[in-house]
Amino acid sequence: MQHYPRSGTVYPVTDLGSPEWRWIKYDLNYWKGDNLHLELATAGDAPILVSGDDRSWFGIRDAVLLKKGDPAPAKPEHESLAALFGSSNDPIPANFEEACTLYTKVLQKILADWGAASPALDDAGALLLNEALQAGI
Repeated sequence: MQHYPRSGTVYPVTDLGSPEWRWIKYDLNYWKGDNLHLELATAGDAPILVSGDDRSWFGIRDAVLLKKGDPAPAKPEHESLAALFGSSNDPIPANFEEACTLYTKVLQKILADWGAASPALDDAGALLLNEALQAGI
């Protein structure tokens, strides 16, 4: 905004180093009445204030502008389960073995979608894959 230097002293700079999805909130009162844009960049594309890590990345699923004092949108709980049960025609697993079979089948499809030339991976699938990776699966 207004071409301020990227030092974090005039406007907020956030380190997105955490692997968890979360809302990040900024107070914009300083710029009341100004136009603004949201700028996100990986380390390789940022002009300064970077770690130099060539494998930098981030994800953004939504950007919301709220009035001061309004609560942040609710964090979707267990959204990844939609990848398992959201649109599946399979019956609900009757036991642990059937649940493991369904989980394996869905993860294999998610990996195939993720690796495809034009990925068809949706948010629920990406979240389930991330949870599997975080769990060491």
